[in-house]
Amino acid sequence: MFGNIAGAPVSKYRDAFNRLSKFLMDKYEGCLLAMIFSPSSAPSLDPSFLGTKLSLLLQDIKDECNRLFVQLLAFGGSITFPEYFDKTVRNMNINEVIYIIPTRAGASASLMVAATHDKMYLNPWTILDPFNISISIPPGAPKDISLFIAMSELIMNMMKSEGKDLTQQISYQALSLMAAHGTLYEYIEAQRLLNYLNDLIEYKIKDKLKISVEEFKEVFLGTESKPPSHVSGTEAIEIFREAYIMDNNLLKLSSYLEKSAVEEMENTGTNGLIITHKSEMRIGGGIQVAQVVPHF
Repeated sequence: MFGNIAGAPVSKYRDAFNRLSKFLMDKYEGCLLAMIFSPSSAPSLDPSFLGTKLSLLLQDIKDECNRLFVQLLAFGGSITFPEYFDKTVRNMNINEVIYIIPTRAGASASLMVAATHDKMYLNPWTILDPFNISISIPPGAPKDISLFIAMSELIMNMMKSEGKDLTQQISYQALSLMAAHGTLYEYIEAQRLLNYLNDLIEYKIKDKLKISVEEFKEVFLGTESKPPSHVSGTEAIEIFREAYIMDNNLLKLSSYLEKSAVEEMENTGTNGLIITHKSEMRIGGGIQVAQVVPHF
């Protein structure tokens, strides 16, 4: 177990982390990474800020175990974060990623779990949110050069077409208006992200499913006539091959960690906690530094 930090007693959430960490190390020889974010003001799962900070913390434990348990309570973020996370941990010689989700994984977090898990442990009442593609592009401005080229080619192809009838002329004018107001950028970006998501499902998620890809998409993406739906832990074990309901020990230890971490964030105005047995990081609340603590 951990001792005191600089002579002070170990805090409640740190004690909770230590207990679960020791349990997982003793029983499975696995390291624990806790990513627990405030439900009311969670930081975004993005590859830039959060990805970089996470990489720095993981470097401290990369040579100590090749099995990583990730306790997760997260909301919001980039659709590309799951792939970033997977590449980061796999390149640190971590061969197995196991998620522990006592309560909820938001849209990007549930996508990360679906795409990168080797196993996942949930409670019957755990919620996995449906996937969500969020687009924010300034009106009239392309997000990047490839998006600008795609939009330009679409308009130029229409302009070059022979013998434009009235419908084609109206279509060209409509596209020009959409481009001027930024709507066309958003449309093309949405299509590009949807294609990326479909590739992620095909190459990262498909082999992890008990159900068909079509059934999976209907649940997590919805259809034209049916919105996507949240998935409970009980439903998740019917969808994913390596999904399990927690036993009593894991339930108690992970719930204690999540509850005490949320209390810590509420008391300090912190937005998130990322913890390993070597170090921890608080996001928001005036503290955004990694704090080194004694190890086993």
